[in-house]
Amino acid sequence: MNLPAKITFCLAAGALCTIAACSKVPVACYTADADLTNLHKLQTVSFVATCSENAKAYDWRFYNTRTDSIFYGEMVSKVFSDTGNYTIFLSVSNKKYTDVISQDVFVNP
Repeated sequence: MNLPAKITFCLAAGALCTIAACSKVPVACYTADADLTNLHKLQTVSFVATCSENAKAYDWRFYNTRTDSIFYGEMVSKVFSDTGNYTIFLSVSNKKYTDVISQDVFVNP
């Protein structure tokens, strides 16, 4: 009796895939040049996604109740022009998969 070859699966970025394909799933990651727990109005912050893995496209969104800013690229800068709550989204993708992370921050006066 011939048995099928063993195929191992993993869960990566919310997608079920074979082990060989999982190594190609992007993983979103970023760093900032400021303390995101202590932001102030009109502060400029640079964000870098070089720690992301297997990504070809980088989409950033900075959202609060008054503004919605969208940027593209591995490195971006954002001026926080309003006080209050913001949500930072980073979406990284390649031809097959996408991974998204988000972080809530507060901008002080």
